[in-house]
Amino acid sequence: MKDEIILRKQAVELHLQGVPICDIVHSLGRSRQWVHKWINRYRSVGGDDWYLSISTAPKRSGQRTPRKEEDLVINVRKALAGRRYSQTGALSIMYEIKRMGFHSPSIATINRI
Repeated sequence: MKDEIILRKQAVELHLQGVPICDIVHSLGRSRQWVHKWINRYRSVGGDDWYLSISTAPKRSGQRTPRKEEDLVINVRKALAGRRYSQTGALSIMYEIKRMGFHSPSIATINRI
């Protein structure tokens, strides 16, 4: 990673010195798109940390089951496991949650938890 950062800084430094993009590409062994990416990042971000990678991971998961629902399923599963001769499958958990008066998640969601 340290070498990658050095290459990014070199690419921008060479560009600022007026070296043509194609010469930068050949000297660093990188693609033209890569060089343009870091030149554009330098121009737009500036500052001291323009050369650092930006995470492309999602900031939040929109499909995540709410924590309260997960806890309810886990607690019901544990309660059913503690009973003698009870079933602890998703269908049994769904039935038990509905019997308690709560809105039950789908069977697929219960299986995932």
